[in-house]
Amino acid sequence: MTTKQPTFLSYPGEMAGIMRKKDWTNSPLGPPAKWPLSLQTALGIILHSKFPMFIWWGPELRCFYNDAYRPSLGKDGKHPSILGEPAAEAWAEIWPIIYPLIKQVLDGGEATWSEDQLVPIYRNASIEDVYWTFSYSRLNNDEGDPFGILVTCVETTEKVLGLRELKETNNLLQFATEAADLGTWDYDPLTGTFMGNARLKSWFGLGPEHETDLGLAISSIAAKDRQRVIESIEAALDYDRQLPYDLEYTIVHPVTGVETIVLVKGRPFFDENRKAYRFSGTMEDITEKSRTRQLMAESEQNLSNLVEQAPVAMCVLKGPQHIVAIANERMIRLWGKPKKQVMHRPIFDGLPDARGQGLEDLLDKVYATGTRFTAQERPVELLRDGAMETVYQNFVYEPLRDSKGEIEGVIAVTIDVTEQVMARLQLEEAEERARLATEAANLGTFDFNIIGATAITSPRFLEIFDADASTPHAELVNRIHPEDRPIRERAHKEALQTGRLFYEARIIHHGGAISWVRIEGRVIVDKAGTPVRIVGTALDFTEHRELEQKREEMIAIASHELRNPMTSLRLALDLLSVLLEPRDQRLLLEKAQEQVRRLIAMTTELLNVSKITAGELDLKPEIVNLHRVIEDSIATAHAGTRSNLFSITGASDINIRADRFRIEQVLVNLLSNAVKYSPRDSEVIIDVSLNSTDIKVCVTDKGIGIEPDKTAMVFKKFTRVDATRGIEGYGLGLYISEQIMRAHGGQIGVESEKGIGSTFWFTLPR
Repeated sequence: MTTKQPTFLSYPGEMAGIMRKKDWTNSPLGPPAKWPLSLQTALGIILHSKFPMFIWWGPELRCFYNDAYRPSLGKDGKHPSILGEPAAEAWAEIWPIIYPLIKQVLDGGEATWSEDQLVPIYRNASIEDVYWTFSYSRLNNDEGDPFGILVTCVETTEKVLGLRELKETNNLLQFATEAADLGTWDYDPLTGTFMGNARLKSWFGLGPEHETDLGLAISSIAAKDRQRVIESIEAALDYDRQLPYDLEYTIVHPVTGVETIVLVKGRPFFDENRKAYRFSGTMEDITEKSRTRQLMAESEQNLSNLVEQAPVAMCVLKGPQHIVAIANERMIRLWGKPKKQVMHRPIFDGLPDARGQGLEDLLDKVYATGTRFTAQERPVELLRDGAMETVYQNFVYEPLRDSKGEIEGVIAVTIDVTEQVMARLQLEEAEERARLATEAANLGTFDFNIIGATAITSPRFLEIFDADASTPHAELVNRIHPEDRPIRERAHKEALQTGRLFYEARIIHHGGAISWVRIEGRVIVDKAGTPVRIVGTALDFTEHRELEQKREEMIAIASHELRNPMTSLRLALDLLSVLLEPRDQRLLLEKAQEQVRRLIAMTTELLNVSKITAGELDLKPEIVNLHRVIEDSIATAHAGTRSNLFSITGASDINIRADRFRIEQVLVNLLSNAVKYSPRDSEVIIDVSLNSTDIKVCVTDKGIGIEPDKTAMVFKKFTRVDATRGIEGYGLGLYISEQIMRAHGGQIGVESEKGIGSTFWFTLPR
C-alpha cells in the first residue's frame, strides 16, 4: 500500500524540493509520512514563511530550515548537507555558544531573545563573523513534551557593521542623538526660516547654522512622505482650517542615507490679522517603535497567512474569551456556520451548539497553563442543516505566546475524521453481524492464503474437521476422504477461473467415523487481478446427506419396481391400440398411453438421478460429429411441439469425443426448455464456438427469462424457477445435464434477463 505523502512536502520552494528528494529511509526520523503531526505542522509553518526560520528536532536535534534562512548559509558551506543531521555535528564550530541556550529552553525555561549577537559560522568556505538577532522557542511533540527548538532569526551583520562604521566616523552625531530625547523645531512662516536643536539637525543632516531654509529640511524627508508633509504644514497654517499637525514620516539623511522615522507634533501661532507668525513643535525618534510595530504587524500577517494556507482546519483564538481572530476556510466549513457569524467574537457565541461538551474547559486549561491538549477521534455535536450531527475530530490546542513569552491565545488545529470513523464503525458492525450469522448457522469459517497454502480457521471449522488450532493446513486436507480429494482439487481450479469455490466431500475422523462437509467460498484478488486468498464457510451436513441418500435409495427402488410393469403395460396398450377400432376406445387408449409415457419419462429421470448420486453414471465416449448431434437433437425436440424456428450458427463440421446419447440428452433438454418457455414461432439459436482449449455450445431463446437471483438455483434437483405457468417438468433435467457435463470434464451455465430471454451454454474440452 502506498503511503500518502505529507502535505508540506508538496509546497513550492527549494527546501521543500530538497526534503522530497532526500532519502529518509536510514534516518532515525524515518519516512516523512510517519513523522509526528507536531513536526509536520511546524515544517508546514516554516516552509510557508518568508521569515528566516530553523528547527532542531528530536533527541539529536536534527536540522530543518526554510528558503528564507538558506542565504545565511552562504556558498560552499553547510547547505544542504546539514538537513536532517544532528545539531552537534552540523554546528560544531558554535556548539559551545548555542547549546546552553538550547538546553535552557528544552529544560522548561522561557524562550530566548538575543539581539545583534556575534555567532561565527562556517560559510563561503571559511569561518565568518556573523551577527544575529534571534529567538529560541520550544517545540512540543504530539504528547506535549519538549522535543525541539524553533529558531526565528535575522542576520544583522550589515546593520552591526554599518552602525559600527557610523559610530567610528561620526561620534559627535551619535553623542548628540543620545544626549537629547526629543528634537525641537521652530519655523517662521514670514521669513521661511527653520531652526532646530542639534538632535533634529543630525536627523536632517543640517549644518550647525542657527537658521536654515525650510525647503532644505523638507528635501531630507523621504520622497514617499514629502508631499504629505507639505500639505499637512499648509493645512495647519491655514487659519480657517487649522488642522492638527500630528503625523509620522521618514527622514533620509542626505549624507549617510540612514532613515529615521519620526513622530512630529506642532502648533501654529496667529496674529490679529489671522496670519501665522510662528509654527513650532517637537520631533520624536520612533524608528525602533515603528520597526517593532511593523515586525509585529508582519508577524501577525505571517501568522494569518500560515493559518489561511494551512493544509488542515486551523484557527487562532485570542484572549480568555477565545475570540476568533483568524480562521481558515477549512475550519469555517468544519464549523458549518457563515463566516460572519463566528469571526471576531467568542468562539462559543458563534458556535452555541458546541457548548457544554467539555471544549470550554479544555481551551480554558490550555490558555491558563500553556499545556498543549491533543485529542483523537473526539465526537463533537454540531448543528448542520437544521439538525444536530456528530462529527469526529483529531485536534490539537496549542498555546500562542507573544514576544515576551506570555500566553495571548490558543491555536487550534483540527482534522475531520468522521468518514474514517464511521467507515470503521460500519465495518465493525458488519463483521459482528456476520459473526452472529455464522454462529447461528453453525458454520465454520476459513481464510485460505493461496500463495503460502496456509489458512486461518474458526473454532467451529476445526471442530468439523476434528482438529485443533495446532493442526497444519496440510493435515486438514488429509482429513478429506482419499476418493474425494480430486473433487477438492477440481473445485479449487475452477474457483481460480470463476471466482467461486464449491464442493462437497467426506471427512474421516480420528475414530474412523465419516461426516459430510460442504465448502463454499469466494476468491479475493489483488490490485493486479491475481488470486491471493479464498474466504468461505464449512457446513457439516452429514444428517442432511444421510436423509437424502435414503430418499435416493427409495427413488431407485421405486423406479426399478415401476419400470418393468409399466413397460409391459405400455406394450399391452400398444397391442390394444392396433386391435381396437372404435374411435372412443382408441381415444381412451391414447390417453392411457400418454400417461404411461409420462410415467416412464419420470422413472427414467429418477433413475438417472439415482445413478448420478451413486456415482454410476457411465459414459461411452466415441468420435461423433457435433453438428449432426445438434441436428438430431433438434429433430427430437421439435417432434410433437409447436413450430419454433431453430438456427445453427458459428463453427461447423467439428468432431468431438463424447457419449453421443448423453450429449444429445443435454441438447434435447435445453432445446425443449427453450421451446416451452418461448412465445410461439419465436426463434431459438444454437451457436457453436471454439478456442484453443474448449468447444462452447449456446442455446439462446427469446422467452420469459429468469430472475437474476434465481439463475444459481436452476441446476439444483427438483427446482423449477417458474412452476406457476402450468408447464410440465420435474425439476431434474438441468440437474442431470450439469452432472453429464461434469462427467465429460466440461461446464454448464446460464445467462438470462427477465422478460428478454435466456442463453444456456455448455463447454466440452477439445
